Amino acid sequence: MTAASDDPQTVAAAEDAARSMRERDLNDLRVVLDLAAGRRLLWRLLGMAGIYEGTVRGDGVELAALRDGRRQLGIELLQEIHAANDEAYVRMQVQHLEDERDRARIVAEAQRAAQEMRDSDGLA
Repeated sequence: MTAASDDPQTVAAAEDAARSMRERDLNDLRVVLDLAAGRRLLWRLLGMAGIYEGTVRGDGVELAALRDGRRQLGIELLQEIHAANDEAYVRMQVQHLEDERDRARIVAEAQRAAQEMRDSDGLA
């Protein structure tokens, strides 16, 4: 008698279930990537993970190990993003640059308004 895990039908059913779960996970991520807020969140998480930073900074092995673990998780997240939608990361980059331009414009407008208020106070 063979074990259930050796049965071809059982193995095939388990593989089908694993594929279905994987596709569900990727579809969930696609839903998040379709939202501007979702892309911003994932961008922030990738930044927090420090995927493009080194992990060793001369401040101890423990902190380096912590940063390396965080970085590895970020790399896995980036791989998931690419698996869900191979164009999503570029879209996230473009959105981030647009957000940064908007932020710079708003700050510049606020600084101009503050300067105008100071100037008008000086004339009174």
